[in-house]
Amino acid sequence: FEEVVEVYKKVLPKIEFDGPTSFTPLIKKAVEHVRESGEYTVLLIITDGVTLTEEFDRHTIRDASLYPLSIIIVGVGDGPWGQVKMFDDMDGRNFDNLQFVNFEKVKGKADAVFASKALQEIPPQFRSIVQLGYVAVSPRQN
Repeated sequence: FEEVVEVYKKVLPKIEFDGPTSFTPLIKKAVEHVRESGEYTVLLIITDGVTLTEEFDRHTIRDASLYPLSIIIVGVGDGPWGQVKMFDDMDGRNFDNLQFVNFEKVKGKADAVFASKALQEIPPQFRSIVQLGYVAVSPRQN
C-alpha cells in the first residue's frame, strides 16, 4: 500500500481538483459496467471532499443497490465526513452496498489495518448480492 501512497504523492501536485464533488457520475458508470458485464464489481472512490450533491448521490447509491456492486469510499484529508458516513448508514437500499473509511484514522498503521477497514463489509455484501439473486454462484469443484 505504501507504493500507492507514493504514486499518489507524486501525481497529486499535477492534478487540478474541481468542485463540487459528486459521486453520482462515477457510480452510474460503475452500474453501467455491471449491467453490461453481469459481474460482481467493487468500486473504490478516493475523495478529498464532501459531496455537494447529497440528494443525487443518495438516490444513486440506493439505485446502485439493485446491482452486484459494492462501493468503498476512502476519505483523505480532514473532511468533514459526516455526510459520507450518512451514506454508509442510510436506509432504503436493498443491501448495505457502501463502506466509508476515513484514511486519516488509519494512516500510519499497518497496511492490514487499512485493508481490514476498507474490505470488512465485502463478505456480507457479497452474501446479500447472492441471496438477492444478482449473481449466481457455482458450487465448489473439489
